Amino acid sequence: MRQLLAIAILCSGAMVTAIGQEEKSTLSITVENDSFLGTDCYYTQGMRIQYMHEANQLPEWTARFLTNFPTLGMDVSRMRIGGAVGQEIYTPRRISRSAPIVTDRPYAAWLHGSLILRRSGEFLDQVPVMDEMELDLGVVGPAALGEETQKWWHDLLNQPEPKGWDNQISNEPAIQLFFTRSFQFGFRSENYWGFDVVPHVKAALGNVYIYGEVGTMLRAGYNLPPEYIISPIESFSTHPSYDPPKWAAYVFAGADGRAVGRNIFLDGNTFKESPSIEKETFVGDFRVGGAVRYKGVEAVVSLVERTREFVLQPRNEEFLSITFQFHF
Repeated sequence: MRQLLAIAILCSGAMVTAIGQEEKSTLSITVENDSFLGTDCYYTQGMRIQYMHEANQLPEWTARFLTNFPTLGMDVSRMRIGGAVGQEIYTPRRISRSAPIVTDRPYAAWLHGSLILRRSGEFLDQVPVMDEMELDLGVVGPAALGEETQKWWHDLLNQPEPKGWDNQISNEPAIQLFFTRSFQFGFRSENYWGFDVVPHVKAALGNVYIYGEVGTMLRAGYNLPPEYIISPIESFSTHPSYDPPKWAAYVFAGADGRAVGRNIFLDGNTFKESPSIEKETFVGDFRVGGAVRYKGVEAVVSLVERTREFVLQPRNEEFLSITFQFHF
């Protein structure tokens, strides 16, 4: 075990120079949809537009918070602030039925804005590490515009109209906190080929989700950007300020496991009766994908399989995630 720990620390030390470079501002646009794979149910659509400002250029109150919030062994060297807007849509399998389906998940949507704070540095003076804190404020229910969005999308693609949105969960203000810590171990050769491993732990607390998560991501390729990829809808990249090759390409694979205490899209509304169904306590995500980058433009594609989220769910679900990122 000691030998494995020593190898991991030596490998992570080889990456400190690359990760320590200045991070530019990043604009990310992510679309997730299962219709790309020929299905139309469960987690059926997600969209997120996210902006992260360049490193160490942030308001004084933010810097004080990120410096004074318990660092848990991190020597903080870089801090970032950003924001996002996002929407997620969930439906049962048979969207052509207008009557409630008590054996399937209810219709639901979530619309929110996010404040994102990140800090990164070294853990125990050796291992690259990053913390991300996200506060989401928004709404679930009809005000989240899930019905309008899905009908517009189906009309655009000439698909059948969903008819069960009268059975969605009710309006409810949504307040959600996420905290994620990620580590990075890896190696870069002198000719820019490399690999890395990015394990993480995550906690969610709010009236939308309560869960704890652990997972890891493996990447390999040419001119790997110094990024921490956690999950498709939350992924981001950095574009270093030194002068590497203008292009990069890599593949990745990962898995996450969650112990779920609350999921409003299955449990229903917090303070009133609403459609609901018995959820699974343990849920896993498995993903494979790849990315290409040329100068400041990057495209990331992921195929995600999610294990059953509720007890009567007949099968796992799959969706495709596509992200375009612009670094400037």
